[in-house]
Amino acid sequence: MKAITNVTLATELFAVLKEKDALEEREKGLREKLLTNLKQQGVAFVRLENGTSFTRSHRETLKVTGEQMALNWASENNCLTIDLTKAMKILRREFTLPTGFERKVGADYLTVKSKEHDVHTE
Repeated sequence: MKAITNVTLATELFAVLKEKDALEEREKGLREKLLTNLKQQGVAFVRLENGTSFTRSHRETLKVTGEQMALNWASENNCLTIDLTKAMKILRREFTLPTGFERKVGADYLTVKSKEHDVHTE
């Protein structure tokens, strides 16, 4: 049995890392193109025949614009401090926000769900 040298293993690992970097760059480009196409077509998701789905999503957070008014709202809703996570759960589906809050919509991102692979988000 022939022994594999450390240099050989390191060289092979280096080659794999370069391939991985190239694939990650390609994945990033494809994600951006798919997200752009989904946005342009007004489509929220696409599902492949194998069950893998690609969904256009975005994150939403709250931003305090009026400290005192937000604190008043928080105390009226049993919050000792302005808990933006709790406030977001309460106010997520409200059309108008109480004075002192502003809805901040984050950038769109793509989620991938597949039975064969882990869930990927970016």
